[in-house]
Amino acid sequence: LLRLHDNIKWRIPYVVQQIYFLLLEAMFGPVHVLVYIWFIWRGPSGSQRAFAHHWDIQKIVSLSAFARFACLMQSHTLQDAMMHTCINYGLGGLYLAFFFLISHNFDGAVKTGIDSHKGCFVKNQTETSCNVGGWLLCQNNGGLNYQIEHHLFPRVHHSFYPYLAPVCKKFCDEQGIKYVHYPWIWNNVASTYTHLQKMGAKPKTE
Repeated sequence: LLRLHDNIKWRIPYVVQQIYFLLLEAMFGPVHVLVYIWFIWRGPSGSQRAFAHHWDIQKIVSLSAFARFACLMQSHTLQDAMMHTCINYGLGGLYLAFFFLISHNFDGAVKTGIDSHKGCFVKNQTETSCNVGGWLLCQNNGGLNYQIEHHLFPRVHHSFYPYLAPVCKKFCDEQGIKYVHYPWIWNNVASTYTHLQKMGAKPKTE
């Protein structure tokens, strides 16, 4: 539904994807929850069978989505409860998907030519991601705004990201690796808008 790199075949709706992408992101929450519940209750298959002993626990956890709906049933009508549930998951999913999208889809982001097997891990992770904001935003959203450090040090607590970032940038500058950090969210969004606009424009070869 979004054309984020050149390998996706161009279609006419992509021309305005920079306008409708937020609507799609709002659907991330409800769709993700429903697909997760279906996936868990379907049961493990193939290589997933090695984790089958966790499935019963995950089934119980998946019911929390319905527990939240049951709490909202205190609304005056069933329609209100359903509306509040959709708003709840819609806003939550929008917030999460928003930072996912702007962190990996900005003007100048490396989208093709990545070799995950033989390529440089640091270069691959850094040039396909970007950071935005600072310490305060990091505390608010669990470090997702420091996407580069989030990729490079996935097991390090996010509270350390603001202190790791300058070290990572210095190293990348010395190694000739592109390191992008936007000072404000709107700078990142403007760059993402440009990227979506470029990817949505009809290629000259088609």
